[in-house]
Amino acid sequence: MRCTTSLRNNILPVIALLLFACATDPYQTISVGDSREQVIALLGKPGSIDKDLPPSRKVFITSTLRKLDNKDSETFSIWKPDGDLVYVVGFNKKGQVAVKHRFFFTKAYLKNSAVYEQGLLLTLGGHFSRSNRR
Repeated sequence: MRCTTSLRNNILPVIALLLFACATDPYQTISVGDSREQVIALLGKPGSIDKDLPPSRKVFITSTLRKLDNKDSETFSIWKPDGDLVYVVGFNKKGQVAVKHRFFFTKAYLKNSAVYEQGLLLTLGGHFSRSNRR
């Protein structure tokens, strides 16, 4: 006897959970033009890219930011709400949001004990991805 389950029954709860998580994330409410103070009120005190991130993630984020069109950003701040998620917000000279990026990181453990870390940047209109071997 063959057992089958509906794809809809498995996928729809996952999609609903992701939509709920996105809707309740204060990062989603940040808009271009918001002040630095508004962002800090939503996300809390920003972290330090040197202290809060391992070297491989720091390199991935900084090299990705160099490749993107961030010309309006004078400074960048980071927030790390959990171990695999990093928010990066770029502020212009007036202290207003110019760009915002969200980086996701995942790890893959291989049979030979090698660890690969995958970094993914999601932006409106596309994504940028690269793997690093550690």
